[in-house]
Amino acid sequence: MGWLLGAFLVAHGLLHLAVWVPNGEELPYDPGRSVALGNVRALAVGLAALAATLFVAAGVGGIVGAPWWPGVTVAGSVTSLVLIALTFSPWFLAGVAIDVALGVFAWQELG
Repeated sequence: MGWLLGAFLVAHGLLHLAVWVPNGEELPYDPGRSVALGNVRALAVGLAALAATLFVAAGVGGIVGAPWWPGVTVAGSVTSLVLIALTFSPWFLAGVAIDVALGVFAWQELG
């Protein structure tokens, strides 16, 4: 993997923290609210932190040529998709597309 994709994975991971950690007072959606389950802020922040950690690790791993980056990318994509499903808003549709694309690409790299 090249440094550009690695940098994208790091940025994508950090974006999870920027979207789900704020309390949502100035956002057009509530990142801690689930339509089905109500207030899930603590779970959402935990999943966002996990997704961010996985994507950042995958990006750094990819940049340095570590062989495990595809598996970690798939795990980050799945975690992120669970997070988006939990706190769904139409604002997250681009995130779904990005997570699916990253997951499929990384899955193919696995073998």
